Amino acid sequence: MGQSDSTDVNQLPSSAYALPASIRVEGNKLILTPQAGFQFNTNYTVVLMPGIKSTSGKVLLEPQTINFSSEFAPLYTSPTAVRQILRTFADNFSLQEIYVAIRDAGYKAQNLTGRFSDPNDPRFRPILSMYVEYFPATRFCAYEAARTLLSSLLLKMLEDPMLVDIGTNVQVSLGDFRVAESSNTDAFQAVEEMLSQIDRELVYWRDALMGRTKRGYAKPQSAQFRTASGSPTSRDF
Repeated sequence: MGQSDSTDVNQLPSSAYALPASIRVEGNKLILTPQAGFQFNTNYTVVLMPGIKSTSGKVLLEPQTINFSSEFAPLYTSPTAVRQILRTFADNFSLQEIYVAIRDAGYKAQNLTGRFSDPNDPRFRPILSMYVEYFPATRFCAYEAARTLLSSLLLKMLEDPMLVDIGTNVQVSLGDFRVAESSNTDAFQAVEEMLSQIDRELVYWRDALMGRTKRGYAKPQSAQFRTASGSPTSRDF
């Protein structure tokens, strides 16, 4: 068992990434427990080597790999909240993509509040529900995740001609949103308009998260006169 950065299920990880783990069998289950525990936001690969026998005597002839990811953190909002913002565009993203965007938004929320962002760091302290920053963090992360996903969709629309056909008399499908008999610029405009709406909300919730919406945050600055006659001592007539 080891950590892996590869997404190729047919590629065996190097033994240099192997992690010490205990193994036990319970019925038809093989349970592996890393000695150091699982880390957050980490891809793991379990490799079953040839020669392993089942209880019925069958022998494994070829290597088999099992890939999985550990728990995402920090998560300050839900996929449902992000989908509500994306509306008809939400169908363009997998649950995995949405969780990654929420996790990355959580990193930013941690940084904006002066906290360590890596949950594997012993100095990591999450934004708890009892803190005044918690609700702004939930809204900021929802809008930030939606903005990240929509931005990636815009890039896909530019790179993939099958997603948006260039020219007129086309049909564009983005979730439930469809544009028929029209230029593909309508689809781009719809995404850009939603991004503009999200950006406006994002500015507010980022300021709220950082305490910039508190009374007295913007303090008045004093002004000085720089004329040859000096500053007036009175406004009386």
